[in-house]
Amino acid sequence: MIPLIKKLKHLRTTILEYAQVKMTPGSWPDELTQDHKFVEDLEARLMMRKHPDSRARQFSTGEMKECNRLYKKYRDVYDGRLSKKEQMNIEMKMHEHIEEFLIMGQKINAIKEYRMTMEKLTKIVPGLRESKDYVDEIQSELKKTGKRFNVR
Repeated sequence: MIPLIKKLKHLRTTILEYAQVKMTPGSWPDELTQDHKFVEDLEARLMMRKHPDSRARQFSTGEMKECNRLYKKYRDVYDGRLSKKEQMNIEMKMHEHIEEFLIMGQKINAIKEYRMTMEKLTKIVPGLRESKDYVDEIQSELKKTGKRFNVR
């Protein structure tokens, strides 16, 4: 694969990951939508160029600067530079998802949710014991509140 196309795919993935972590589904701001469209259009344009000459598959200086600006803007997701508020939002969503899984009787999915979210936040996958203990704690809290569970 051509290195520029590979970098563009990484940038597109970075923007999508950013949107997944920091935005509510279906509510992308116009700026994020425009940035994603710019990258997609640039990628499509590079893919359509049929010239074997490598210079035909290069960015202009302006396009390269814009890609660098976008990567710096959205790379927080990969670099783990989330604000405390963003971390708390992610943890709250995780907690809600775990509760939903437990109410539906899907404890294994609740444990998977905990492990995946913690990996995003800390770059470390927690062990099964730690994950199960966390989920068990939430389950006992739910039982105290009188929530009903589907038992499988």
